[in-house]
Amino acid sequence: MATAYDYTNITATAQRLIERFGKQSELFYISSVAQSLIDENKPWLGKSKKSERLPFIGPLFDVEASKIDGTTIQQGDKQVYISAPSLSIPVTEDGCVEDGGVLYNIIPPLQTIAPAGTPIVYIANLRK
Repeated sequence: MATAYDYTNITATAQRLIERFGKQSELFYISSVAQSLIDENKPWLGKSKKSERLPFIGPLFDVEASKIDGTTIQQGDKQVYISAPSLSIPVTEDGCVEDGGVLYNIIPPLQTIAPAGTPIVYIANLRK
């Protein structure tokens, strides 16, 4: 019978490295308010929107040239590592990352490093 592995040390190490080499950024989500109604006089505005900003510390860098394929990953794309335990919600492709006043969309593929189902690090590809 295999014993369960405790990922606490790995998670703590990942958190320390991300904080050491990262910088302050924000994860940004915009979503429709479920109970809001569309104004019949201004239907083009749609439903009311709410935004959620989640600060995090993470390293943001250019994607390695060897990973650029011209379709999925393009020249100028960036990548960020985000510590999962530092956020209150999981990272999804619906979000954006704001760094130094520049807004980057999260694009596929979004990787979640989650040994034994415990998210430790998100690796997000970003595009302006």
